[in-house]
Amino acid sequence: MTKRSEFIGQLKNLFYQLKTNICQLFKRSQKNTSSEQIRKGATRSMLPAFEVYQDRGGKWRWRLKASNGRIICDSAQGYVNKEDAYAGINSVRRYVNSQIILLEGNDDKK
Repeated sequence: MTKRSEFIGQLKNLFYQLKTNICQLFKRSQKNTSSEQIRKGATRSMLPAFEVYQDRGGKWRWRLKASNGRIICDSAQGYVNKEDAYAGINSVRRYVNSQIILLEGNDDKK
């Protein structure tokens, strides 16, 4: 056997072992998880979600991500406390659950 073919054989063996170990770890991690919990987890990751994070300046901000991962709304300001960022999220939630009126501007094209 040439050195190249030995190397390829060793590499294939390593990949096989790695794949086997990953599969075993996955099975162990799912052992105590019901299929309903797995389904809920998958659904949760597909729903829009608020994300709270700290920006480079040390201020807390929030953003609303759509199910495709794109940011559809964010805080226009940074908050000193994390709790204030959560309060901002709760304000948005309150407004979204109330009746929203669409105000259209005048189309004055003269």
